[in-house]
Amino acid sequence: MGPWASAVGWQARERFALPVSVNYHRSVNQTLFEKLLRDHLLPMIPGATLTGPGVLAGKWKQKAAALTAPCSISVRPEKAATYDFTLGRSQKFRTDEVKLVEAFVEAVDEIKDAIGKPFESEVLHGLPLRVVARAAGGTASAGLLRVLEQFAAWAAEQYEGRPIVAAVGIDPSASGTVDIGLVWKESFAPVLSNGLDTLLIVDGASRVADLLAAPVSSSAAPSFSPYRYRSLAEWAAGGRIAVSLNRNGEILVFLGGCLRFALRAGGWQHFTHEAALSAIHLPHKKAVKTALYETLLDVSFARTGGCLAVVDNGNSSQLVGTVAPSDYLAPSPPASPSTKGQLLATAVGADFTKLDRRVRAELLALDGATIIDHLGNLIAVGAIVQIQAGSTGGGRLAAAKTLASLGLGVKISQDGGVIGFDSSGQALFEFG
Repeated sequence: MGPWASAVGWQARERFALPVSVNYHRSVNQTLFEKLLRDHLLPMIPGATLTGPGVLAGKWKQKAAALTAPCSISVRPEKAATYDFTLGRSQKFRTDEVKLVEAFVEAVDEIKDAIGKPFESEVLHGLPLRVVARAAGGTASAGLLRVLEQFAAWAAEQYEGRPIVAAVGIDPSASGTVDIGLVWKESFAPVLSNGLDTLLIVDGASRVADLLAAPVSSSAAPSFSPYRYRSLAEWAAGGRIAVSLNRNGEILVFLGGCLRFALRAGGWQHFTHEAALSAIHLPHKKAVKTALYETLLDVSFARTGGCLAVVDNGNSSQLVGTVAPSDYLAPSPPASPSTKGQLLATAVGADFTKLDRRVRAELLALDGATIIDHLGNLIAVGAIVQIQAGSTGGGRLAAAKTLASLGLGVKISQDGGVIGFDSSGQALFEFG
Protein backbone atom coordinates (compact mmCIF):
# COMPACT_ATOMS: atom_id res chain seq x y z
CA MET A 1 0.00 0.00 0.00
CA GLY A 2 1.15 3.57 -0.65
CA PRO A 3 2.14 6.00 2.09
CA TRP A 4 -1.32 7.58 2.23
CA ALA A 5 -3.43 4.45 1.76
CA SER A 6 -5.32 2.91 4.67
CA ALA A 7 -3.81 -0.38 5.74
CA VAL A 8 -7.17 -1.78 6.85
CA GLY A 9 -8.42 -2.05 3.28
CA TRP A 10 -11.65 -0.93 1.60
CA GLN A 11 -13.98 -3.50 3.14
CA ALA A 12 -12.63 -3.13 6.67
CA ARG A 13 -12.69 0.65 6.39
CA GLU A 14 -16.43 0.60 5.76
CA ARG A 15 -16.94 -0.07 9.47
CA PHE A 16 -15.74 3.47 10.18
CA ALA A 17 -17.64 5.27 7.39
CA LEU A 18 -20.72 5.71 9.58
CA PRO A 19 -23.19 8.59 9.24
CA VAL A 20 -21.87 11.69 10.93
CA SER A 21 -25.13 12.12 12.83
CA VAL A 22 -24.46 8.99 14.95
CA ASN A 23 -23.49 9.79 18.54
CA TYR A 24 -20.37 7.76 19.25
CA HIS A 25 -19.35 6.72 22.72
CA ARG A 26 -15.83 7.86 21.90
CA SER A 27 -14.79 11.43 21.19
CA VAL A 28 -11.66 13.05 19.81
CA ASN A 29 -9.91 14.75 22.71
CA GLN A 30 -8.71 18.32 22.49
CA THR A 31 -5.01 17.49 22.21
CA LEU A 32 -5.51 15.00 19.38
CA PHE A 33 -7.90 17.31 17.55
CA GLU A 34 -5.37 20.14 17.62
CA LYS A 35 -2.65 17.80 16.35
CA LEU A 36 -4.88 16.63 13.48
CA LEU A 37 -5.68 20.24 12.60
CA ARG A 38 -2.01 21.20 12.51
CA ASP A 39 -0.79 18.07 10.74
CA HIS A 40 -3.52 17.61 8.13
CA LEU A 41 -5.70 20.71 7.71
CA LEU A 42 -3.32 23.68 8.00
CA PRO A 43 -1.04 22.46 5.16
CA MET A 44 -4.08 22.45 2.85
CA ILE A 45 -4.76 26.15 3.45
CA PRO A 46 -1.61 28.19 2.72
CA GLY A 47 -1.29 31.34 4.78
CA ALA A 48 -3.67 30.20 7.49
CA THR A 49 -2.75 30.09 11.18
CA LEU A 50 -4.34 28.18 14.05
CA THR A 51 -5.08 29.67 17.46
CA GLY A 52 -6.87 28.35 20.50
CA PRO A 53 -8.43 26.50 22.06
CA GLY A 54 -11.01 29.02 23.18
CA VAL A 55 -13.81 28.34 25.64
CA LEU A 56 -17.33 28.75 24.31
CA ALA A 57 -19.68 30.36 26.79
CA GLY A 58 -23.38 29.55 26.90
CA LYS A 59 -25.33 27.55 24.37
CA TRP A 60 -23.46 27.40 21.07
CA LYS A 61 -25.66 26.61 18.08
CA GLN A 62 -23.29 27.11 15.19
CA LYS A 63 -21.97 24.26 13.08
CA ALA A 64 -18.78 22.48 14.07
CA ALA A 65 -17.13 24.46 11.26
CA ALA A 66 -18.39 28.00 10.72
CA LEU A 67 -17.23 31.26 9.19
CA THR A 68 -17.31 33.68 12.15
CA ALA A 69 -15.71 36.61 10.28
CA PRO A 70 -14.44 37.13 6.72
CA CYS A 71 -10.94 36.07 7.80
CA SER A 72 -11.84 33.65 10.59
CA ILE A 73 -13.23 30.09 10.74
CA SER A 74 -14.27 28.43 13.99
CA VAL A 75 -13.72 24.68 14.07
CA ARG A 76 -14.65 22.06 16.69
CA PRO A 77 -14.59 18.25 16.65
CA GLU A 78 -18.39 18.21 17.07
CA LYS A 79 -21.27 20.63 17.67
CA ALA A 80 -21.51 19.66 21.33
CA ALA A 81 -17.87 20.62 22.02
CA THR A 82 -17.48 23.50 24.48
CA TYR A 83 -14.23 24.72 22.94
CA ASP A 84 -13.09 25.70 19.48
CA PHE A 85 -9.97 26.49 17.48
CA THR A 86 -9.75 29.40 15.07
CA LEU A 87 -8.32 29.39 11.59
CA GLY A 88 -7.28 32.86 10.53
CA ARG A 89 -5.34 34.70 7.81
CA SER A 90 -5.06 38.16 6.28
CA GLN A 91 -7.15 37.21 3.21
CA LYS A 92 -10.84 36.45 3.26
CA PHE A 93 -11.81 32.79 3.33
CA ARG A 94 -13.73 31.48 0.33
CA THR A 95 -16.84 29.29 0.42
CA ASP A 96 -14.96 26.23 -0.81
CA GLU A 97 -12.42 26.67 2.00
CA VAL A 98 -15.21 26.62 4.58
CA LYS A 99 -16.51 23.45 2.93
CA LEU A 100 -13.02 21.98 3.19
CA VAL A 101 -12.99 22.61 6.96
CA GLU A 102 -16.46 21.04 7.21
CA ALA A 103 -15.16 18.01 5.30
CA PHE A 104 -12.26 17.75 7.73
CA VAL A 105 -14.57 17.69 10.76
CA GLU A 106 -16.79 15.07 9.11
CA ALA A 107 -13.78 12.92 8.18
CA VAL A 108 -12.45 13.07 11.74
CA ASP A 109 -15.91 12.07 12.98
CA GLU A 110 -15.86 9.09 10.61
CA ILE A 111 -12.66 7.62 11.97
CA LYS A 112 -12.86 8.53 15.66
CA ASP A 113 -14.21 5.09 16.60
CA ALA A 114 -10.78 3.71 15.62
CA ILE A 115 -9.00 5.83 18.22
CA GLY A 116 -7.34 3.66 20.82
CA LYS A 117 -7.55 0.55 18.61
CA PRO A 118 -4.43 -1.32 17.36
CA PHE A 119 -4.91 0.09 13.83
CA GLU A 120 -5.35 3.72 14.96
CA SER A 121 -2.16 5.00 13.30
CA GLU A 122 -3.06 3.45 9.93
CA VAL A 123 -6.53 4.96 9.98
CA LEU A 124 -5.24 8.41 11.01
CA HIS A 125 -2.62 8.17 8.26
CA GLY A 126 -5.44 7.86 5.73
CA LEU A 127 -7.35 10.85 7.14
CA PRO A 128 -6.19 13.37 4.47
CA LEU A 129 -7.56 11.12 1.72
CA ARG A 130 -10.94 11.12 3.41
CA VAL A 131 -10.89 14.90 3.75
CA VAL A 132 -10.13 15.41 0.06
CA ALA A 133 -12.69 12.80 -1.00
CA ARG A 134 -15.42 14.48 1.06
CA ALA A 135 -14.49 18.02 0.02
CA ALA A 136 -14.20 17.26 -3.70
CA GLY A 137 -16.37 14.22 -4.23
CA GLY A 138 -19.87 15.28 -3.24
CA THR A 139 -22.18 12.32 -3.87
CA ALA A 140 -19.23 10.49 -5.46
CA SER A 141 -16.99 10.80 -2.39
CA ALA A 142 -16.81 7.04 -1.79
CA GLY A 143 -15.72 6.42 -5.38
CA LEU A 144 -13.21 9.26 -5.26
CA LEU A 145 -11.73 7.84 -2.07
CA ARG A 146 -11.17 4.50 -3.84
CA VAL A 147 -9.31 6.26 -6.67
CA LEU A 148 -7.18 8.29 -4.26
CA GLU A 149 -6.21 5.19 -2.29
CA GLN A 150 -5.27 3.27 -5.43
CA PHE A 151 -3.19 6.15 -6.79
CA ALA A 152 -1.49 6.56 -3.40
CA ALA A 153 -0.52 2.89 -3.57
CA TRP A 154 0.71 3.21 -7.17
CA ALA A 155 2.75 6.29 -6.26
CA ALA A 156 5.01 4.00 -4.22
CA GLU A 157 5.31 1.39 -6.99
CA GLN A 158 6.75 1.08 -10.49
CA TYR A 159 5.65 -0.63 -13.69
CA GLU A 160 8.45 -2.20 -15.72
CA GLY A 161 11.00 -0.05 -13.91
CA ARG A 162 9.18 3.25 -14.41
CA PRO A 163 6.89 5.33 -12.20
CA ILE A 164 3.20 4.64 -12.81
CA VAL A 165 1.12 7.38 -14.42
CA ALA A 166 -2.66 7.20 -14.60
CA ALA A 167 -5.87 9.20 -14.73
CA VAL A 168 -9.45 8.38 -13.75
CA GLY A 169 -12.51 10.45 -14.46
CA ILE A 170 -15.67 10.14 -12.36
CA ASP A 171 -18.80 10.96 -14.35
CA PRO A 172 -22.08 10.52 -12.41
CA SER A 173 -24.02 10.60 -15.69
CA ALA A 174 -22.08 7.67 -17.21
CA SER A 175 -23.21 4.06 -17.13
CA GLY A 176 -20.53 1.43 -16.63
CA THR A 177 -20.32 -2.34 -16.24
CA VAL A 178 -17.14 -3.73 -14.63
CA ASP A 179 -16.17 -2.51 -11.15
CA ILE A 180 -12.91 -0.60 -11.34
CA GLY A 181 -11.52 -2.66 -8.47
CA LEU A 182 -11.52 -5.71 -10.74
CA VAL A 183 -9.69 -3.75 -13.43
CA TRP A 184 -7.03 -2.60 -10.99
CA LYS A 185 -6.23 -6.24 -10.20
CA GLU A 186 -5.18 -6.83 -13.80
CA SER A 187 -1.52 -6.42 -14.82
CA PHE A 188 -2.42 -4.03 -17.63
CA ALA A 189 -4.22 -1.55 -15.37
CA PRO A 190 -1.23 0.81 -14.86
CA VAL A 191 -0.95 1.51 -18.61
CA LEU A 192 -4.59 2.25 -19.41
CA SER A 193 -4.09 6.05 -19.33
CA ASN A 194 -1.23 8.52 -19.54
CA GLY A 195 -2.16 10.83 -16.65
CA LEU A 196 -2.31 13.89 -18.90
CA ASP A 197 -5.03 13.67 -21.53
CA THR A 198 -6.32 10.08 -21.56
CA LEU A 199 -8.38 8.75 -18.67
CA LEU A 200 -10.46 5.81 -17.57
CA ILE A 201 -14.07 6.90 -17.03
CA VAL A 202 -16.14 5.42 -14.22
CA ASP A 203 -19.74 6.09 -13.22
CA GLY A 204 -21.05 7.07 -9.80
CA ALA A 205 -20.85 3.45 -8.65
CA SER A 206 -17.17 3.08 -9.69
CA ARG A 207 -17.99 0.95 -12.75
CA VAL A 208 -15.83 1.46 -15.84
CA ALA A 209 -17.73 3.15 -18.66
CA ASP A 210 -15.11 4.36 -21.14
CA LEU A 211 -11.46 4.95 -22.00
CA LEU A 212 -11.36 8.54 -23.20
CA ALA A 213 -8.90 10.87 -24.90
CA ALA A 214 -9.94 14.24 -23.50
CA PRO A 215 -9.94 17.03 -26.09
CA VAL A 216 -8.53 20.49 -25.51
CA SER A 217 -10.69 23.41 -26.51
CA SER A 218 -9.33 26.38 -28.43
CA SER A 219 -10.76 28.77 -25.86
CA ALA A 220 -8.45 31.50 -24.62
CA ALA A 221 -10.31 31.66 -21.31
CA PRO A 222 -8.17 31.28 -18.18
CA SER A 223 -7.49 27.70 -17.20
CA PHE A 224 -6.51 27.54 -13.56
CA SER A 225 -4.55 24.34 -13.88
CA PRO A 226 -1.03 23.50 -15.05
CA TYR A 227 -0.97 23.74 -18.86
CA ARG A 228 -0.01 20.15 -19.46
CA TYR A 229 -3.10 19.02 -17.50
CA ARG A 230 -5.50 21.39 -19.24
CA SER A 231 -7.37 18.55 -21.00
CA LEU A 232 -8.22 16.92 -17.69
CA ALA A 233 -9.22 20.23 -16.12
CA GLU A 234 -11.56 21.12 -18.97
CA TRP A 235 -13.14 17.66 -18.88
CA ALA A 236 -13.72 17.97 -15.11
CA ALA A 237 -16.72 20.29 -15.36
CA GLY A 238 -20.46 19.89 -14.90
CA GLY A 239 -20.18 17.65 -11.85
CA ARG A 240 -17.36 15.49 -13.22
CA ILE A 241 -14.08 14.87 -11.35
CA ALA A 242 -10.69 13.95 -12.82
CA VAL A 243 -7.78 12.53 -10.83
CA SER A 244 -4.23 12.25 -12.17
CA LEU A 245 -1.12 10.47 -10.90
CA ASN A 246 2.08 11.82 -12.47
CA ARG A 247 5.66 10.56 -12.70
CA ASN A 248 6.67 12.53 -9.62
CA GLY A 249 4.20 10.58 -7.51
CA GLU A 250 1.92 13.62 -7.24
CA ILE A 251 -1.86 13.22 -7.23
CA LEU A 252 -3.92 16.04 -8.74
CA VAL A 253 -7.69 16.44 -8.37
CA PHE A 254 -9.63 18.54 -10.88
CA LEU A 255 -13.21 19.75 -10.63
CA GLY A 256 -15.12 22.80 -11.72
CA GLY A 257 -12.77 23.11 -14.70
CA CYS A 258 -9.61 23.70 -12.64
CA LEU A 259 -7.08 22.16 -10.26
CA ARG A 260 -8.48 22.02 -6.72
CA PHE A 261 -6.29 19.59 -4.75
CA ALA A 262 -2.79 18.20 -5.11
CA LEU A 263 -0.69 15.79 -3.08
CA ARG A 264 2.89 17.03 -3.27
CA ALA A 265 5.93 16.31 -1.09
CA GLY A 266 3.83 14.12 1.18
CA GLY A 267 1.11 16.68 1.91
CA TRP A 268 -2.23 17.68 0.40
CA GLN A 269 -2.90 21.25 -0.65
CA HIS A 270 -6.17 22.94 -1.54
CA PHE A 271 -5.93 25.47 -4.38
CA THR A 272 -8.11 28.57 -4.08
CA HIS A 273 -7.15 30.35 -7.28
CA GLU A 274 -9.40 33.31 -6.62
CA ALA A 275 -7.72 33.99 -3.27
CA ALA A 276 -4.26 33.75 -4.82
CA LEU A 277 -5.25 36.16 -7.60
CA SER A 278 -6.59 38.69 -5.11
CA ALA A 279 -3.31 38.52 -3.18
CA ILE A 280 -1.26 39.39 -6.28
CA HIS A 281 -1.39 43.19 -6.11
CA LEU A 282 0.78 43.69 -9.21
CA PRO A 283 0.20 43.93 -12.15
CA HIS A 284 -3.01 45.92 -11.77
CA LYS A 285 -4.77 44.69 -14.93
CA LYS A 286 -6.66 41.45 -14.37
CA ALA A 287 -5.58 39.95 -17.70
CA VAL A 288 -1.89 40.47 -16.91
CA LYS A 289 -2.34 39.24 -13.35
CA THR A 290 -4.12 36.11 -14.62
CA ALA A 291 -1.35 35.39 -17.14
CA LEU A 292 1.22 35.74 -14.38
CA TYR A 293 -0.65 33.37 -12.06
CA GLU A 294 -1.14 30.76 -14.81
CA THR A 295 2.58 30.85 -15.49
CA LEU A 296 3.36 30.33 -11.80
CA LEU A 297 1.18 27.20 -11.87
CA ASP A 298 2.91 25.95 -15.02
CA VAL A 299 6.42 26.43 -13.66
CA SER A 300 5.47 24.95 -10.30
CA PHE A 301 4.26 21.67 -11.80
CA ALA A 302 6.97 21.55 -14.45
CA ARG A 303 9.47 21.45 -11.56
CA THR A 304 11.94 23.78 -13.32
CA GLY A 305 12.07 26.50 -10.70
CA GLY A 306 12.20 30.20 -11.49
CA CYS A 307 12.11 33.79 -10.30
CA LEU A 308 9.57 36.38 -11.45
CA ALA A 309 9.28 40.05 -10.55
CA VAL A 310 6.88 42.88 -11.31
CA VAL A 311 8.21 46.43 -11.10
CA ASP A 312 5.70 48.99 -9.89
CA ASN A 313 5.11 52.17 -11.87
CA GLY A 314 7.84 54.66 -11.11
CA ASN A 315 10.35 52.11 -9.79
CA SER A 316 11.97 51.18 -13.12
CA SER A 317 14.85 53.56 -12.56
CA GLN A 318 15.70 51.69 -9.36
CA LEU A 319 16.58 48.61 -11.40
CA VAL A 320 19.88 50.32 -12.21
CA GLY A 321 22.51 48.60 -10.12
CA THR A 322 20.20 45.66 -9.43
CA VAL A 323 19.99 44.09 -12.91
CA ALA A 324 22.91 43.80 -15.32
CA PRO A 325 22.45 46.40 -18.13
CA SER A 326 23.08 43.82 -20.86
CA ASP A 327 20.04 41.81 -19.70
CA TYR A 328 17.48 44.53 -20.51
CA LEU A 329 14.93 43.93 -23.28
CA ALA A 330 12.76 47.03 -22.73
CA PRO A 331 11.91 49.86 -22.76
CA SER A 332 14.92 50.03 -25.09
CA PRO A 333 17.71 47.52 -25.70
CA PRO A 334 21.06 48.39 -24.15
CA ALA A 335 23.90 49.74 -26.27
CA SER A 336 25.74 46.44 -25.91
CA PRO A 337 23.08 43.76 -25.45
CA SER A 338 24.03 40.20 -24.68
CA THR A 339 23.39 37.45 -27.20
CA LYS A 340 20.55 36.29 -24.97
CA GLY A 341 19.06 39.78 -24.93
CA GLN A 342 19.28 40.11 -28.72
CA LEU A 343 17.70 36.71 -29.27
CA LEU A 344 14.81 37.21 -26.87
CA ALA A 345 14.05 40.77 -27.95
CA THR A 346 13.67 39.46 -31.53
CA ALA A 347 12.07 36.08 -30.95
CA VAL A 348 9.82 36.82 -27.98
CA GLY A 349 8.81 40.46 -28.06
CA ALA A 350 7.79 42.66 -25.17
CA ASP A 351 4.21 41.70 -24.23
CA PHE A 352 4.19 38.97 -21.57
CA THR A 353 0.45 38.32 -21.86
CA LYS A 354 0.58 37.66 -25.61
CA LEU A 355 3.12 34.88 -25.24
CA ASP A 356 1.98 31.27 -25.32
CA ARG A 357 1.84 29.81 -21.80
CA ARG A 358 4.45 27.23 -22.75
CA VAL A 359 6.86 29.94 -23.87
CA ARG A 360 6.30 31.96 -20.69
CA ALA A 361 7.12 28.90 -18.58
CA GLU A 362 10.31 28.28 -20.56
CA LEU A 363 11.43 31.88 -20.06
CA LEU A 364 11.05 31.52 -16.31
CA ALA A 365 13.07 28.31 -16.40
CA LEU A 366 16.13 30.23 -17.60
CA ASP A 367 18.78 30.85 -14.97
CA GLY A 368 18.12 34.31 -13.57
CA ALA A 369 14.99 36.42 -13.09
CA THR A 370 12.17 37.28 -15.46
CA ILE A 371 11.09 40.88 -14.88
CA ILE A 372 8.00 42.66 -16.18
CA ASP A 373 6.58 46.11 -15.57
CA HIS A 374 3.18 46.94 -14.06
CA LEU A 375 1.56 46.77 -17.52
CA GLY A 376 2.94 43.33 -18.39
CA ASN A 377 5.81 44.40 -20.65
CA LEU A 378 8.96 42.33 -20.44
CA ILE A 379 11.92 44.24 -19.04
CA ALA A 380 14.40 41.39 -18.71
CA VAL A 381 14.59 37.60 -18.97
CA GLY A 382 17.21 35.43 -17.29
CA ALA A 383 18.52 38.55 -15.57
CA ILE A 384 21.39 38.38 -13.12
CA VAL A 385 20.31 40.17 -9.95
CA GLN A 386 22.63 41.97 -7.56
CA ILE A 387 21.16 40.75 -4.28
CA GLN A 388 21.00 42.79 -1.12
CA ALA A 389 23.82 42.47 1.38
CA GLY A 390 23.01 40.09 4.21
CA SER A 391 20.43 38.14 2.22
CA THR A 392 19.75 34.64 3.50
CA GLY A 393 18.49 31.54 1.74
CA GLY A 394 19.17 30.34 -1.78
CA GLY A 395 19.84 32.48 -4.83
CA ARG A 396 16.24 32.47 -6.09
CA LEU A 397 14.84 33.45 -2.70
CA ALA A 398 17.38 36.24 -2.28
CA ALA A 399 16.69 37.54 -5.81
CA ALA A 400 12.91 37.43 -5.27
CA LYS A 401 13.17 39.39 -2.02
CA THR A 402 15.54 41.94 -3.58
CA LEU A 403 13.25 42.52 -6.57
CA ALA A 404 10.18 42.59 -4.32
CA SER A 405 11.40 45.95 -2.99
CA LEU A 406 10.43 47.33 -6.42
CA GLY A 407 6.90 45.87 -6.37
CA LEU A 408 6.44 42.08 -6.35
CA GLY A 409 8.97 39.26 -6.21
CA VAL A 410 8.10 35.58 -6.62
CA LYS A 411 10.27 32.54 -6.02
CA ILE A 412 9.36 29.16 -7.56
CA SER A 413 11.36 26.28 -6.10
CA GLN A 414 12.33 23.24 -8.13
CA ASP A 415 10.20 21.16 -5.79
CA GLY A 416 7.17 23.22 -6.87
CA GLY A 417 6.76 25.62 -3.96
CA VAL A 418 5.71 29.17 -4.87
CA ILE A 419 5.94 32.19 -2.58
CA GLY A 420 5.37 35.86 -3.43
CA PHE A 421 6.68 38.88 -1.50
CA ASP A 422 5.55 42.51 -1.43
CA SER A 423 7.81 45.57 -1.26
CA SER A 424 8.12 45.27 2.52
CA GLY A 425 9.37 41.69 2.26
CA GLN A 426 6.17 40.19 3.64
CA ALA A 427 4.82 36.99 2.11
CA LEU A 428 1.64 37.76 0.12
CA PHE A 429 0.73 34.28 -1.10
CA GLU A 430 2.08 30.77 -1.09
CA PHE A 431 1.13 27.50 -2.75
CA GLY A 432 2.59 24.34 -4.20
